[in-house]
Amino acid sequence: MVDHVLEKIKRANTHIEEFQTALDAFKKTKPYQISGKRDTKTREFIYYVIKADPIPPDLSVISGDVLQNLRTALDYLIVSLIHAHSGPTADISKCGFPIFDEVPTTKDDESFFAGKVKGMKNEAKELLRTLKPYKGGDDALWRLHALNNRDKHRLLLTAATTLRPFNVGEHIRATRKNLKGHIPDFVAGTRDRIFPLKVGIILLVDPPDSEENKNIKLTVDIVFNESGVCEGEPIFLVLRSSLNKVRHTLEKFAAFR
Repeated sequence: MVDHVLEKIKRANTHIEEFQTALDAFKKTKPYQISGKRDTKTREFIYYVIKADPIPPDLSVISGDVLQNLRTALDYLIVSLIHAHSGPTADISKCGFPIFDEVPTTKDDESFFAGKVKGMKNEAKELLRTLKPYKGGDDALWRLHALNNRDKHRLLLTAATTLRPFNVGEHIRATRKNLKGHIPDFVAGTRDRIFPLKVGIILLVDPPDSEENKNIKLTVDIVFNESGVCEGEPIFLVLRSSLNKVRHTLEKFAAFR
């Protein structure tokens, strides 16, 4: 069973690499573009989205595969711990890595925990408790669990945009050089992060009579935007950090397997 755990980790890592390859290919198509226009009444210069291609569904499928493999690896860990202590014939029909949505305090919570880890060595159970596998305890484990549950019902991806890396000083020099008098030391209306990204969304509003900055950069991330779970966080970083969290968790129980 230990080998099975490692295979799940290996498969998750392969999918992460596939996700990065697919994401790079998508970005090479230049799926998101911005343009600018002047407001004839206010004379402000406005930058907005003119192109926002849909995210390829394979990115969602691949990320879901990563989540599923990592969450399953945690369940396999529990199976390996039960077999190591109670033997290969132990009942594992209801076992699994217990993760709660809040701090477990009730008798039902304790019963749930006990059922999931029945047959494990007591020291391993206590170590598992110290991990605090719940929201507000180990948030990385809880996030993995919550995202995996939501992925079972619908696609999770959306697109977010930023104007980073964005050099305010360079932008001011490029857009205010012909203005008379004091050069403004601010960029009005900068929106750092917007999701989901759609055509027509305003990204930046410059002061009246500013010139167009034709070299302005639009940086786009593909993110999870799950309310209360993972809001506007780049998918690749979440997947990679989740992989590291599961690996670290497995290492903690090495002495009991």
